[in-house]
Amino acid sequence: MKKDTFFALLMLAIIGASFYFLYRVFSPCPVPLAWAFILTLVAYPGYRRLSGWMRNRRSLASLVAANVLWRGSKSSFPRPREDKELLLRRIREMVYATISQHIASVIPGRSVHSSPNALL
Repeated sequence: MKKDTFFALLMLAIIGASFYFLYRVFSPCPVPLAWAFILTLVAYPGYRRLSGWMRNRRSLASLVAANVLWRGSKSSFPRPREDKELLLRRIREMVYATISQHIASVIPGRSVHSSPNALL
């Protein structure tokens, strides 16, 4: 193989690997960018109205609009603490069910409490 052919193939491999890694790095970006574009289109008329009400103080209107969007999105999603408590309750119920099945299979006729809350 000639030296020029080897370097051409090497450069082709490096460029191909670079494009592949760039794709891997930037592949999560299009979806959030599309949502940002959609939110911008939807929220812009409200921002213009706020800006007019605040006598064209665009910075203050931007702050208020961003705060309204942020608080609105937080209210529509469940709170992390509630999710954590629900998850812990489900884990406790699964552990209790597993233990009670094991006890019932090992000791026939053994009655177990009817709910995991009875143990608390």
